[in-house]
Amino acid sequence: MEPVKLDDLAASLARRGAPLTPESATFITLECVEALPGSPRVLSADGVLVAPDGVVTLVEEALSPALDDAEVLRGAVELLESLLLVPSASVMDLAERVREGSVQGRAALVAELTALLVPFNRSAARRMLGRLVREHQRGLAEPAVLPDDRVDAAPPPPEDAGADATWLDRPGGPLAHAADETDPGESPAPRRDPQRTQGLAMLVLSAVALVGAAWFLWSRL
Repeated sequence: MEPVKLDDLAASLARRGAPLTPESATFITLECVEALPGSPRVLSADGVLVAPDGVVTLVEEALSPALDDAEVLRGAVELLESLLLVPSASVMDLAERVREGSVQGRAALVAELTALLVPFNRSAARRMLGRLVREHQRGLAEPAVLPDDRVDAAPPPPEDAGADATWLDRPGGPLAHAADETDPGESPAPRRDPQRTQGLAMLVLSAVALVGAAWFLWSRL
């Protein structure tokens, strides 16, 4: 499995409703600060890669140069804040002190970030981060599953539909298609038996004839 960009990983986790925890975000920032080259760079999520084993590396060409270490530190806390939907009080306090200049030098920032992770277990943190990366990659590999609520499309009208609108009622037509479908909560409509209907009609006609004959005989008496 290839490493993933940090901004893609963070966005994927946020969409799933499980954003990076403060501990994971702080660990990533710590790893980034420790991996910074000698020349000052401004950290950004699109210049950070996270491997399936939890190792964090930097893409130097994707990081813009910084004027000095103070800008490096400000970029680091801004990265940390961007990874959290709601920064914790300790993160907000650290960011404020960095911007005020009371935290000076990369070593001081590393110590501050490590203090936020007490008790600090680098191996456990990498295992947790690697699991998030693998879950993200599995989610990309799995095909999207569409909900089974589709409705079969009605067949297109024949070429002579304008001259003969009865195509709607023909077998396989839209109205016939809709009539064949019933709501699962409803009982299907009973089907009429033509022979039974004809028999009832003959019975009614016979009864009318008998009534007419009786009335005629009674009138002759």
